[in-house]
Formats: sequence, structure tokens, C-alpha cells
Amino acid sequence: MGRTHAIGCCLLLLTGACTRTPAGPPSAPATPQVPAALVAPAPGTTPAPAPAAKVPAAKTTAAKAPAAQTTAASAAASHPKPAPRPGAQAKAAQPVTASGRASHAACGAFGRPAPLGALPKSIREASGLVVSQRDPTVIWVHNDGHQGRIFGVSAAHGTLVAEVKLKKLRPKARDWEELSDGPCGTARVGAATAGNATAGNATAERRCLVVGDTGDNGRDREAIVFHRLAEPDPRGGKQVIKQYETLIARYPNGKRYDSEAFVMDDAGIIWLWTKADKHTHLFRVPFVAGQARLEHVAKVATAAAMHVPAGRGTRLTAAAWDANTGRLLLRSYDAGWELCVGRAGLAAMPRATWHRIALVDELQGEAIAVGGGGLYHVSEGKRARVYRLLRR
Repeated sequence: MGRTHAIGCCLLLLTGACTRTPAGPPSAPATPQVPAALVAPAPGTTPAPAPAAKVPAAKTTAAKAPAAQTTAASAAASHPKPAPRPGAQAKAAQPVTASGRASHAACGAFGRPAPLGALPKSIREASGLVVSQRDPTVIWVHNDGHQGRIFGVSAAHGTLVAEVKLKKLRPKARDWEELSDGPCGTARVGAATAGNATAGNATAERRCLVVGDTGDNGRDREAIVFHRLAEPDPRGGKQVIKQYETLIARYPNGKRYDSEAFVMDDAGIIWLWTKADKHTHLFRVPFVAGQARLEHVAKVATAAAMHVPAGRGTRLTAAAWDANTGRLLLRSYDAGWELCVGRAGLAAMPRATWHRIALVDELQGEAIAVGGGGLYHVSEGKRARVYRLLRR
């Protein structure tokens, strides 16, 4: 205490306006807190460990114990370290996911594929795959083509537990290629313009299935079709669905593409990738029943991003979106990739890094889904085996 301050304090003591603070080591300066919601991951980066400020109180180190109980804490407090710069702390913070939670798993880090049940004989060309939101032990699958049915299958045993038919399809089924899930409400058109794939509510109680009639091998379709229906009873046996919505969409400038991969985000926006050897075109459209025109988002050089020769292995055949983590799964006939876009949403996909996933070498892989603590995938073929990969 300086001499001038001591004299001043003594005068204040006479009037009762100053109270002397017992001597003790100075407290360490407070570490500024960086809100997790402000820390966004760079596309494709590996999540960094959480900063000390994120550790729960029950797991705090000895430095946070009272000085009277911990000698080490007293010594540390007598020589406090300067508070880290906010920018430096932000770099050490965990990436924030699309739901606002921290993502712990490294992008593309999965364990080895584990075989589960084999699909029933009625599913020989599995082309769409989604894990049931009502019963996570059931996967929804449909055949490639114009059959117009969705099947509920026990992932572990491969037994058929549901068969769903959409009544009076208009237009009639032509080439069903993909299955996704998403919100049942009206799409947020403004969110599509902003490219915000996380604007919806990933924990909404009511979820829908979305079927994509998007295949066009001959490039002779004037429009592609999407049907959205409330998720049926996943173990309800044979069911006929009379209420569903239909969106008929056309590509811009009268162009035509073959497509087998799309997802719906939680804003109700459909994001679709075309199928070709060297590149893919990314389109989007809000799901609003009726007719609409797809918006072109970007052209992505898939072969270059995958670091493999253009050909069969670079043709995108399926996609799956995890809104809770901001991670996108894409696959070709014989390989899979994960793209971690986080809070940036699916609009950041063209700039994201592709992390290869070692899938099982299948006959003709056209289906992938998020769930079961990781992902599921399956191929076309008689009694095709379902595989699950857990996150590491």
C-alpha cells in the first residue's frame, strides 16, 4: 500500500468510511468467456479440445480450490498468469454444431463397419434409406424404380415390420431414388435464400419422410417429383397413406439432370446433388406443395474434391444430413464422405473438405443414413446386408 493511500485510508477510518481488507495474495484476473455460439468451425477442420472455462465445476482443478485448503492454489495465486487474449481463447474452443452444441468427434472418424440384418427379399434395389424418428431400431427403405412403396425394416435382424403405400400417386412413380426426413411444416422460403440450413427445429416432435422421384438416366424428364408424408407407424405392418404433399420441380433454363442424392434441412429446404463423373451441380428448393423451379447453388468438382479418378466412384448416389451436428454424408457406389459444415449450413458445402469414410465394398451402394450413433449403409442386391459404422 502506498504512503498517500495509507494516510487517506486512515482518515477515512476515523469516519467509518473505509474498511481495511486483510492482506493476502492478489486474485488472478478473470479469464474472459467467449460464448460457444460465437465460435464457428472452419469447414472440414478437426474439432479442437474444449477450453478450461467449459469444464463443469465438479471437475475443476486444484487451482480453483480455496486458498486455505490448497497450498498449490495459494502459490499459483501469488503469481497469477495474465489472462489469455480473447482471440487466442476462441481458437482453442470447440467448434459449435448446427444445434449450438459442441462437436467432439473428428470429421470422417468412424469405426469399422459392423454387419447387421439382411434386407428381406421384397427389397432388391435399396436406393433410399432413413432411420425412423419414432423407433430408432427401424430403418425406412425403398426400392429403386416405380414400385411406389416404403418398407420398414428392423436394422438388427432385417425383418420386415412395415409396408407403406402412397394411394393415388400423381404423377405416377417413375424412378424413386432417394429418401430423406425433415419437418412437416411449410418451408421457410427466406431461409433458402440465406442458405441457412439450421433455421428450423431439429427436435420438432412431428417429422415427415420425403421421397424423391428424381432419377433420369435418359435425360428425358421435364420435371422431378417429391412426396412428403408424416412418418407412418414404423412397426404398423401394411399401411395405405392417403394424405401426403407433392412438389413438382423443374431445373432452371430447361436443363435436365440425373439425380440420386438429396436431403431436406430443418428449414424445409430440399438440397439436391446431380449425378455425373467429374462434378455435381447443387440445387435447392423450398418444399411447398405445388410446382416450383430449382435454384442452382454451385457446381462442385467432385473428382478433385475426392482425390480419385473420375468415374463410377465419383457419381453421387445418396446423401444424409445431420442437423444436430452440421454434418453431411455423401456416397458413391463404393465409398463415402463426410463434410462438416457446422453452423454455416449446407450452403457451405461447395467449400467444405471431403473426409473419406471406409464403407464396405458393395455391389452397388445407393443408400446411406445418419443414426445409431454413426451411420448405416446398404447396397442394391438380393438379401443385401445392412452395415453400421459408429463414430469414434
